Amino acid sequence: MFALHFVVVSGIGFNVIVDIGDLSTKSDVFCYGVVSLEILTGRRAMDKSRPSRDKNLTDWAKPFLRDPKKLDRIMDPTLEGQYSKKGAKKAAAVAYQCLSHNCKSVAYQS
Repeated sequence: MFALHFVVVSGIGFNVIVDIGDLSTKSDVFCYGVVSLEILTGRRAMDKSRPSRDKNLTDWAKPFLRDPKKLDRIMDPTLEGQYSKKGAKKAAAVAYQCLSHNCKSVAYQS
């Protein structure tokens, strides 16, 4: 049995189709990772004004999240470096884990 659940992440609608049992775990964890990443980077989840390889925030940011030394490259520039580097690394690690969560049953439509 499948259910259709509509999730809104920062004004971007995702149609999320998941098995009922996964609705509150996989999709919520992934969405938490997306919102966390939006906070860290100051960017939207989907930005059609950017070049094609940078439109999807999660695809763009994941390689930087894997390497804590590269984290400064994706941090919100409006913060002007005024944040805890240790805290940012911890938040990025959590976001990466959420985005890496096995979401096989989640389908997106932008």
